[in-house]
Amino acid sequence: APRTARRTLDLLTRAHLLQPARPGRFGTHDLLRAYADRLSRTDDSEAERQQALTRLFDHYLGAAAAAMDTLYPAERHHRPAAAPPTATLPDIGDPARARAWLDAERPTLAALCAVAADRGSPGHAVRLAALLFRYLDAGHHTEALEIHRHALRAAGTTGDRAGQAHALTNLGVAHWRLADSASAADHLVRALALHRTTGDRAGQARTLSNLGNVHWRLGNLPEAARDHRQALGLYEDIGDQVGRARTLTNLGNVCLRLGEYEQAAAHQRQALALHDLTGDRIGRARTLTHLGNACSRLGEYEQAAAHQRQALALFRQLGHAGGEAYALSGLGDVRLGQGDFEAAAAHQHHALDLFRENGERYGEASALNGLGEALHAAGRHEEALAHHTTAATVAATTGETDQRTRAHAGAAHARQAMAAPGSAAAAGTAGAPGLRPVTGRPVVVQPPVTAPRP
Repeated sequence: APRTARRTLDLLTRAHLLQPARPGRFGTHDLLRAYADRLSRTDDSEAERQQALTRLFDHYLGAAAAAMDTLYPAERHHRPAAAPPTATLPDIGDPARARAWLDAERPTLAALCAVAADRGSPGHAVRLAALLFRYLDAGHHTEALEIHRHALRAAGTTGDRAGQAHALTNLGVAHWRLADSASAADHLVRALALHRTTGDRAGQARTLSNLGNVHWRLGNLPEAARDHRQALGLYEDIGDQVGRARTLTNLGNVCLRLGEYEQAAAHQRQALALHDLTGDRIGRARTLTHLGNACSRLGEYEQAAAHQRQALALFRQLGHAGGEAYALSGLGDVRLGQGDFEAAAAHQHHALDLFRENGERYGEASALNGLGEALHAAGRHEEALAHHTTAATVAATTGETDQRTRAHAGAAHARQAMAAPGSAAAAGTAGAPGLRPVTGRPVVVQPPVTAPRP
């Protein structure tokens, strides 16, 4: 019981056998830990040690499942089942506490996956990694690679082809987030073959839609549309409304890059209606971001701003830093279109910091380009050129084409403006920060398409 545990912890702390790390957290000196391990190996049987580990794995599996159900209830059917732990659950009854628990336990959860994979409980590693996917996808991409690799290794030791397929899909998404499209495609193609072997149609649909995202990023738009339509058909056949909504959002992004703005907005609105039915808050936030992008392309700036602000508020409530960055970048594009260059630059700066913190290189290139465009419009052409040049360098590492093309175009515009007779740059002075157009008319821009949804 928690009360007994607290008394015992206090006693051990007074005896200097434990060390308080922060409120509610305790650590052990490395020498004492090694001594305790040696005592256990001497005095406890291997069966007792394995039973203790199993109790620990069961507890964390049940607690993680409860936290994920609190944070992402609409996706419960996509996650493996976990029996509630026999011990008392932590206090994770609302989203803020569930997220705080996951944040605090993230290093332990990664360590548990490794131990479970190597110490006779591979099923725990496979299920724990699958449970944590959506949380890790919110911006913890390095940890996602580590945890899903443990799951893949664990599933391989037992011949669990379904577990291998899901781990490969999750690894493909993590590599895609980190702009390693080649690795993402390799993992997803392997996953798709295994899902087909096991007859997992939901797994096939999810993998196909993520493969479509890879093609989208690489500029292979016909292939991207094909993958998303196949995924959409599978989701419709099995009646998975959450999967349908996600795939409609992804298909809308393909339409947006093809210049089919009305169709893109229609797909996003259809996805939004499905999110309202399923209660998928993270899906709703992402679709609002993409709908905002479509409205920007259609010149509907007020609607676009409203959608991006709603998305931003939802992402912040959910603690989703990656989504927050895309909403901020999208809002920056809207402000640029409205002629508010100072606000546009501020939003892109904030988004850029978040993208760099999360390691999302595609988003980083997008925010750099958005920042360059805002500075160029404000007359600060040298700064704009520097940001577009950096964006081109970042985009070259991701293998995608749209941000690289955008960076080269922005750099060319900046150089042209700097060379123009009478320009501030040609005269050796920078433009005024936050400069707005004299006429007050909106500047028509073509904002980027932000990353789709895995």
